[in-house]
Amino acid sequence: MSEIERVLTQFGGAFGGAAGPIRAVAARTCDLMPVAARVAEILHPTLDLGDRVRRLAIRLTYGVPSPAVDLAQFVGSDLLRGDYCRLAAAQLCEPEQIDAATDDQILACVDKDRRKLALVHDAAKHVAKRRAEAVTPSIPVLEAYAPELRAAGACAVSGDDSAKPKPRPAGRDGIIECGSNCSKDVSGQR
Repeated sequence: MSEIERVLTQFGGAFGGAAGPIRAVAARTCDLMPVAARVAEILHPTLDLGDRVRRLAIRLTYGVPSPAVDLAQFVGSDLLRGDYCRLAAAQLCEPEQIDAATDDQILACVDKDRRKLALVHDAAKHVAKRRAEAVTPSIPVLEAYAPELRAAGACAVSGDDSAKPKPRPAGRDGIIECGSNCSKDVSGQR
């Protein structure tokens, strides 16, 4: 942040300091960053920048250090940048750390403001809940479709390629029935 401030004020800063120009650069970066990330993902299909872009946008919007991103996502501008920086310096950004800390430790980071203390505790609960939900898959995971099994003469139902096809002709759709290892007739001619 200090490097950005030095570059922006090298030819004289605004009357109020560098905060205005820094906010303008951060806002413009937040506008263009998702587009640039999407172009990169199109050019490199294995690249997934979704979470990184989201986290960087939060950091630029609120001016928070990396450890405080999850808190900032829920609390937003109700905490000041200095509050987030002090929480990060005291290592009080993770839900477990916040739960283990005393109220006095957190209050020291948020200017002894009880409202901010409640916000930090609520945000820690939200972060913990979101992380717990992310661990549990919400949709069933399906096996990948393997069309090459049909070409290899395997049963289209069981995928068993060790069974020898019966010597009868293929069904209406051209799929042959499995041998003795599979009792399913996939040709529809039984």
